[in-house]
Amino acid sequence: MLSIQSSSKLRHMISKDDIKTYSNNVKAVSKIIDQNWQKEFITKNYYHINVIAVAQEERGKGNLRALITPIITYCNENSIPIVLETVNANQITMYEHFGFNLIKSMSDSTIGLSQYCFIKYPNS
Repeated sequence: MLSIQSSSKLRHMISKDDIKTYSNNVKAVSKIIDQNWQKEFITKNYYHINVIAVAQEERGKGNLRALITPIITYCNENSIPIVLETVNANQITMYEHFGFNLIKSMSDSTIGLSQYCFIKYPNS
């Protein structure tokens, strides 16, 4: 299930109409987004990177590498695969650069959304 996770201050700044729009979008997206796709490929434990975000003005400064490298190191040392998803096709090559393999993609042309699913196996 997709959800809004934020501070109480931010939640008070969001209008009821925006929350309703968000809720309707989540319902539409949940028909396309498969939260359990990785179970087709991994039968044991895995590390799921849920959200990675770098502010626009901080991009290109190595911040993503700083965020993701400790996770990759830990998972390599403990033989744990890492999974993540993106809906942004422009990020495919970035994740491939870090050793993730595009395993599955799903699309729905009616709402114009695609989900790209990645796995990075230990020491790959």
